[in-house]
Amino acid sequence: MTTVYSLAQSAAKPLLDLGAPRHVDEHGAARRLARQGRLTEQGRRGVDTLGRGHIQLSVRAVFHHEPQPLLARAAADRESSAVLVDGVPTRPPRIRYAERAGLIPGVLALLPQYTPGTSEFAMIHADAQGSVPAEYATELTTVRDTIARPRKGTAMIGLSVCGHAAYDHTRPSLLVLDNDDGRYVLGLLNNQHGGTTLLHHPGSNEVISAWVTSAISDYEAAYEAAGCS
Repeated sequence: MTTVYSLAQSAAKPLLDLGAPRHVDEHGAARRLARQGRLTEQGRRGVDTLGRGHIQLSVRAVFHHEPQPLLARAAADRESSAVLVDGVPTRPPRIRYAERAGLIPGVLALLPQYTPGTSEFAMIHADAQGSVPAEYATELTTVRDTIARPRKGTAMIGLSVCGHAAYDHTRPSLLVLDNDDGRYVLGLLNNQHGGTTLLHHPGSNEVISAWVTSAISDYEAAYEAAGCS
């Protein structure tokens, strides 16, 4: 039986096949940079923001032109943001510190540029089990076609705000797919009927930014009374 969850799993297969990612630790990155004499004052501030920011983002990605997967974390509080790209044996970690407004541009800068795909927007409203009703046969075909096309890159973005997951960090719920037709974004969102909605959208930085910004605003508003800051 096809579910919106199995579709997301299929779309994320290039990443899931790599197994569970290691944790991108800001303190380990800081120690490595310090040993190399590369830890600046901006880097120290970035480490602090990564540890205490109530907005936490994660990025896992594989690209056909890069020999190593990309692992990154980002965080923000009310004033500042930081993006940490995990290091590999041949490349040190990188920490970017900026004002809060730099959070999403800093994350999007990690992804290569692709033009949006030419396939149509599609939306599938699934039930609580994720089952796809028969009435969405056309939309299901659209999503499957996008997933099946020759892939050039796959990215999975996780987002939590105030400790609550808007897009899961460990399971595919916000995906960026680059194929031979262009870029697409797939997202799983809770709907008002107690089920899950799958969104399939020709991708651009504007689309990704809008989805993440909207989720951050909604979650901050929902949990502000509980002391989220």
